[in-house]
Amino acid sequence: MILPFTDRSTANGSYPPFAQRWEARRPFAIGCITLFSLLFTSHINPEPGKSIQGEPAPARNKATSEIVVSAASSLTNVMQRIGPAFEKQTGIRPVFQFAGSGHLVRQIEQGAPADVLISADEWGMRSAIDAGLVEDGVQTVAYNSLALVTPAANKTVRTVYDLLSPQVLRIAMGDPQFVPAGRYGERALIKMGLYGLVYSKLLLTANVRQALQYVVQGEVDAAIVYRSDYQLKSSELRLIAVLNPGIQIRYPAAVVAASSHKSSAIQFIQFMKKSTAMHRALLLFGFEPAK
Repeated sequence: MILPFTDRSTANGSYPPFAQRWEARRPFAIGCITLFSLLFTSHINPEPGKSIQGEPAPARNKATSEIVVSAASSLTNVMQRIGPAFEKQTGIRPVFQFAGSGHLVRQIEQGAPADVLISADEWGMRSAIDAGLVEDGVQTVAYNSLALVTPAANKTVRTVYDLLSPQVLRIAMGDPQFVPAGRYGERALIKMGLYGLVYSKLLLTANVRQALQYVVQGEVDAAIVYRSDYQLKSSELRLIAVLNPGIQIRYPAAVVAASSHKSSAIQFIQFMKKSTAMHRALLLFGFEPAK
């Protein structure tokens, strides 16, 4: 309820005795109220980092920090699976960029931001080491194998040597210059004496996932991809053979030398080596966990 204002002044503007005393003391009263308000406010709003009792205040939730992980494209599904688990455990959000290992090394060499490099082969990592792009302490985080696959409807190719058939016109494979799966495929074909014979049929791709896409869509008669890639699309493909490139297919990881988040990068590599989440993701997508 709002009370009506009553003018208590006399006709000549004077005030009764009490009102006169109040008017005389008004400045002092207002000063006291202001001082009390300031003291009270400073007590309930302490200086930053202090609680009301003067003790250190609980830490505020800081924005989640990030690291950039440059990973071989064949690891796309694994990385996307473990990323949230790593962030939940550490508060560090991994931001992934995927490409052929050679392209990743070249990007880092040209100044692209990255904290962790995961290559699909030792050649790519060796070039990064030789260029001084990564720190010492490279660790293997996964293993894979190589596969020859065809579209599920293709009945022409039943063995590796059927690649010589005139009915087989195109074979997709990563470019050996940049793509580890392509280098492994080249070695496997040379080992079997087939490389020179099928070279004109090869459709070289920028990464292994592109080769996988071509064979799934039926745009090529066969493709050389990782066993893990075949497992992703096994309902649409036929596995013709597991190929032997003569060396073990391993995935080395290292901290990028120019990283400004090296401690977090080390945490991520250790997570890949030791966590149950990584172990399960590798098995789920057709890889072999590192020992």
